[in-house]
Amino acid sequence: MLQGRSLFLEDLCVKEEYRNCGIGTALMQECAKLAREEGCTNMTWQLMDWNAKAKQFYERIGADIKKGWLTMKLTEPGLGNLASGGSSTNKSA
Repeated sequence: MLQGRSLFLEDLCVKEEYRNCGIGTALMQECAKLAREEGCTNMTWQLMDWNAKAKQFYERIGADIKKGWLTMKLTEPGLGNLASGGSSTNKSA
């Protein structure tokens, strides 16, 4: 369980030709500085399970994979069903 305030990182993208130049690390360092300035005790983000390069990068900068988190998504027609007071039974990918 996370304690304290969290900085949630939505996306971090570095174009392929600029990778392995320290740009991603510099961006994450700035995010960490911002988190500290804002009184956060952690940073949280998600990545796709197939993205091995991103996983290696994040582990290299000291991040841990936290078990127990799932990404949930509600799409049509379930979104419309729920919005109109019904329940959704669709399985979104």
